Amino acid sequence: MKRAAKKWTTVFLAFVMAVLMNPTAGQKVNAATDTTYTFQQMTYASSYGLTYSVSGGALTVNFQGQYKEIKYNLPNTVSMVGCTSIKIDIKSDEGNTAIKFYDTGGKEAFVKYNCYSSRQNYTLVPSDGQTIGAIGVMSQDTADYSATVYSVTFTLDSGSSGSAETLKSAYSPIFGKVGVAVTLPQLQASATLDFIKSQYNSITMENEMKPDALLGSSPTLLSVNQAQQNGYIIPNGYTETYVPAIHYSNLDTVLGIAASNGLGLRFHTLIWHNQTPAWFFRTGYSGNTYVSSDVMDKRVEYYVKNVLAHVYSGSYGQVVYAWDIANEYFHNTDNGTCHWTQIYGNEGNSPAYIKKAFQYASDMLTSYGVRGNVSLFYNDYNTYMIASDIVSLISYINSGTDYCDGVGMQSHLDVNWPSPSYVGQAVQTFMDAGLEIQLTEVDVTLNAQQSGYTLADQAAYYDDLMEMLITKKKAGGDISGITFWGLYDSVSWRASGQPLLFTGINQPKQAYYSVIQAASLY
Repeated sequence: MKRAAKKWTTVFLAFVMAVLMNPTAGQKVNAATDTTYTFQQMTYASSYGLTYSVSGGALTVNFQGQYKEIKYNLPNTVSMVGCTSIKIDIKSDEGNTAIKFYDTGGKEAFVKYNCYSSRQNYTLVPSDGQTIGAIGVMSQDTADYSATVYSVTFTLDSGSSGSAETLKSAYSPIFGKVGVAVTLPQLQASATLDFIKSQYNSITMENEMKPDALLGSSPTLLSVNQAQQNGYIIPNGYTETYVPAIHYSNLDTVLGIAASNGLGLRFHTLIWHNQTPAWFFRTGYSGNTYVSSDVMDKRVEYYVKNVLAHVYSGSYGQVVYAWDIANEYFHNTDNGTCHWTQIYGNEGNSPAYIKKAFQYASDMLTSYGVRGNVSLFYNDYNTYMIASDIVSLISYINSGTDYCDGVGMQSHLDVNWPSPSYVGQAVQTFMDAGLEIQLTEVDVTLNAQQSGYTLADQAAYYDDLMEMLITKKKAGGDISGITFWGLYDSVSWRASGQPLLFTGINQPKQAYYSVIQAASLY
């Protein structure tokens, strides 16, 4: 049955993408005690019964009857705690106009009625405690008329920022790492990077650190002697004449950007049945003949040890706080029998090559003196359906020595299924097993499985999900991070389902505000 949205999520329509002149704050005057917003800085939300235009920062509205309204979202939410007054610069000499202020849940917080004069400033004292996210301009008279609103100014007490929390400020005290998945071009674009830094303290690269990105579509082979001269680690007992070069250029670029901008990095991912070139499994790194399991063990050791050594011997290794050592082992038959299984066979919940990969990674961290600062994860999707198998796998990996610290729950979800409480059952299973937990690829689609859901339903789902996680955290769960898989809807791999918290850079959705509000439960 379709879920009913919570009362505070009955908010304004989905935000339409518009030009956002200043994404992070309003124009500052009077020694930062006043924050002024024009409509070029705001984002159009909805309207009915009118036409409008924005010029020079001013909004001109042509009303067509009584109670017609247009709404705009502020570029950042503004807390009324410490706000002593609000000044509205308006011209409405043809009829009475009301200026309405909406909280982050879309509920009307307070209104300045009867603005009716040539251009002048109207002032009101706001109700204390709310956080304002949107402004409405509404006609009070029945006749058609026009009004122009030039700006809205919030006067704040000295020392009050007036800005509501971001994802980073709301959730880093709860989970520590608050991340987003990005591409290298996104990370290199200044506007996008500024947005990332404003909301997140961690990044995961969508593709740049997967095996095909580091190994290449075809091998660049080095003799063992040449590789040793170039600083590569050659495992003891390595019997082949050649090793493949590992291409670190993009990885190094990412590490440098992260270090320069105060961002942590989840490394995703080392061992995966997808996006690993077929040649990596073949005799002589070419042809169709698979190598033996013993030879493959050495290739895994070579790859894992060299990637970690490169990161932690460099200048920026400190930014990498977590590694997905193995990804989606329990789904390695999605596209038929994978290369790993061709070599090792079906090893059930006890895959020796997975354990060895964790061991190699853990040993390298220890050798660089960072083991206690870095976590190693097994990462998978639909973890709520295979939680017991994951616990069994990690128990096998950690038999004798603890190499795996925890589980990455990808959490590609939909408002129709699975329910947050069902996801919570898996979280509890991992908690009971004493595992560290990170939600690594969070997104929540609309109508991927069933039609008729709304953005308000999505917001309510996100709220329930975050409330569940906060409850588990308060109950002792070692939940150490959450990463949203993509910056905004149109660049998501699930774009048709509108799965993320933003429609564009600095254009938050209802779901964003519900996630922010949920943090208050902690």
